[in-house]
Amino acid sequence: MTNFPQKRAQFRSGQPRRGLQATGVLLLFALWPLPEAAAFEGEPERSGRAIVSAVCAQCHAGGKDGAPRIGDKKAWEKLSVRGLTGLTEAALTGIRNMPAHGGSPDLHDLDIRRAITYMVNQSGGQWVEPAGKAIAARIVPARGGQYLVETQCGKCHAEGVNGAPRVGDRDAWVQRLKRGMDDVVRSALHGHGPMPARGGLADATFNEIRGAVVYMFNPASATMMAAVTVPDPPPDPYRKVVGDTEIFIGIASAESIRSEQKTRAQSAITNIPLGTNQYHINVTLRNHESQATITNAEVDVRVDDPTMRGESKSLGIIAINKGISYSGFFALPTRGRHAITVKIRRPDAPQPVEAKFSYVRE
Repeated sequence: MTNFPQKRAQFRSGQPRRGLQATGVLLLFALWPLPEAAAFEGEPERSGRAIVSAVCAQCHAGGKDGAPRIGDKKAWEKLSVRGLTGLTEAALTGIRNMPAHGGSPDLHDLDIRRAITYMVNQSGGQWVEPAGKAIAARIVPARGGQYLVETQCGKCHAEGVNGAPRVGDRDAWVQRLKRGMDDVVRSALHGHGPMPARGGLADATFNEIRGAVVYMFNPASATMMAAVTVPDPPPDPYRKVVGDTEIFIGIASAESIRSEQKTRAQSAITNIPLGTNQYHINVTLRNHESQATITNAEVDVRVDDPTMRGESKSLGIIAINKGISYSGFFALPTRGRHAITVKIRRPDAPQPVEAKFSYVRE
């Protein structure tokens, strides 16, 4: 495996732009290193690595005065649940032995966010470094199918974990693709069996998942698909952004989950209720800025059927293929459109946030 995905992830921010594959500049921008300095309101714009080296490492490199040491995975895992917003606020105001702005008052908020992201990533995290004006203006290529498979999907599909069809096993993929490519992609968007919504990569788009499926069907297609641009479908109805909280939901019938797990050695989802009216709702949360998974929230969901009869529940945390999300089963006894309201309370947020989704039971 090459270092290409890791290099590209360093400057990816926000929704990736598409249509660059055919221009021949995809590899150029993917491998072009970021500048250490660029114009930012008349002052140099520094990377997280440069800021940490110049300021933060004085304490965090060796854990001076109780500072979490860079590379201490357990310490930073505990801190990272507060999200980039919460950690940035603590660094700006100072906490315990650390003075405000880390003792360097000339640091911008962006500098601090980048430094925190760098230290988290050096300690096992996979956050996306915040982009400033210079970096945001650069062309950012889309994530290709090979990239998604190497960094996410391959965790299960490379070895066929829990019965997942292996990369390159055409016979296994042909059976699934008989339903049509869009149906397979939608199945991945919702999640099914032990696979969480979007395969555990909450910000994966329709086209990115499509590219991953094509690549897993035929890894030799990576070069061929690089020259193909498929128009995006309408905006994802199962993704919402409220404030700095990114919310993704997946919905699957209990019967389909039970069927998927029959032949598996392990069942990621347990206590599956009986009945054709039972549906599993899966909610994945991300910090919109850092893209860190949110695992310390309280999530309540209410489902109202077409007759306005509703059911409310607090969701429990579930771990599927090393991904963390919130889930629960709900009765959807009536066919037609159901209104789904998700309410989220985060300990580092002053107020709860709410998002509304719609799901049609056919």
